[in-house]
Amino acid sequence: MLAKAHKAAGARLVRALALCLFALPAWGATWYVRPDTQGEYGLEDGTSITNAFDGNADIAWASINAGDTLYACGDWLPADARIVIADSGSAGAHIKLSGNAEACGREQNSTISRAGQTGAPGRALAAAGQKYVTIEDITLRDCDQYCLSW
Repeated sequence: MLAKAHKAAGARLVRALALCLFALPAWGATWYVRPDTQGEYGLEDGTSITNAFDGNADIAWASINAGDTLYACGDWLPADARIVIADSGSAGAHIKLSGNAEACGREQNSTISRAGQTGAPGRALAAAGQKYVTIEDITLRDCDQYCLSW
C-alpha cells in the first residue's frame, strides 16, 4: 500500500513538473543589425554580428518574434536611418532592442546620434503602436525633443 502511495505521489510530481516546464517562457532568438554604411555584412540575414542586417530598412521583422533580442551594434550617425521597431512582443516575452557592448563585440555600448535631425523623421528610435518592447544599453545623443516616438 505504501508503494502504491509513493507511485501516485511520483506521478503527481512528474505532472506538476511538466506543467511548470510548459509555463516557462521560450528562449528567444538573437538577431543583429548594424548601421547602413553602404558596406556588406556577410549574408545580411541578421543571424550574427558578421551577417548583421544592413541598417534599419534591412531588418526582417517578419522573422523577429516575441522574446527575441535584436542587437543594434555600432555608432549610428545622423546619415544612418533611425531604428524603427516594427513588431510587438507579448506580456511575458518582450522584444528586446539592445546595444550591449559585449554582445556587439565592442568596447562600449552602441550610440545613436541625431545631430542636426529635427522633427518626427529625426527621432532616434520609433515604435509607433508597438507594445512590450524593452530597450537597453543604447545611448541616444544629440537629439532635439524628438529622441523617442511611441
